[in-house]
Amino acid sequence: MKPFIEHLTSNPNESFRYSLFKQPHFDFRWHVHPEYELTLITQGRGRRFIGDSIGDYTECDLIFIGSNLPHSWYSQVENRGVVIQFQQNFLGNTFLDLPELSNFKSFLRKSVHGLSFPPRIARKISPKILNLQRLKALDRIIVLLEIFKEMSESRFQILSSRLFTYNTIEKNEKRIDKVCSYINEKYTDSITLKEISDIASMSPESFCRFFKSTTGKSFVDYVTELRIGKACMLLIESEKSISQICYDVGFNNVSNFNRRFQKVKDRTPSQFRKDYLKNNN
Repeated sequence: MKPFIEHLTSNPNESFRYSLFKQPHFDFRWHVHPEYELTLITQGRGRRFIGDSIGDYTECDLIFIGSNLPHSWYSQVENRGVVIQFQQNFLGNTFLDLPELSNFKSFLRKSVHGLSFPPRIARKISPKILNLQRLKALDRIIVLLEIFKEMSESRFQILSSRLFTYNTIEKNEKRIDKVCSYINEKYTDSITLKEISDIASMSPESFCRFFKSTTGKSFVDYVTELRIGKACMLLIESEKSISQICYDVGFNNVSNFNRRFQKVKDRTPSQFRKDYLKNNN
């Protein structure tokens, strides 16, 4: 899937873009831009696609995306939040060459794969992010650097695989967008290979090759990751049993669900829930 190349307009009186948003929903819009992007979701839920990473999100979701990393959010409910975007040289061409900024420079390099921060970090930093809209002149720059200092010194998860690059994405944008939108809406149902191949107007064999070359994942792995992402959200946010979650997200066999979950998350669903509760008490 070739991402839409987004050209961001800049204000000559500002070194970075700051946008508050309130969206009734997010359509799947696979796009890319050279600017770095910090996104904080303050209200809402849905799924985010960062490079070859697929995951569910809810409020207090803090994501930092490096330059030219394709991404999209998808949601059928209202979302609110903040987006901050800037060029690498937004403070000058030699700013990052300062010896005091070696750690921050390393942090920026890691962001080319997309970084996700724990909710407790998002809650800690969000007042500063929200306060940026009220600041002017030097105060604006100082607080932004304080935000990145806290982020770079905190724990974070690298989202997209190190092998994923913009160049791995194919050119058939309309077809893959149509396919992904269909899967995103139907992934908890039983989607057959013939069904999804018909959506793409391809034979099953051609579709499998097309989907793998376009996304870097097989059709089965893609659907599985969506289901596992949804299962993680239910394990965290509900008291549903493992078996009930298994069927809710589209699996029809608990043993198969446990096996696939452990393959993706390196732990069983029950252990995932225990670890989350332990780390958030």
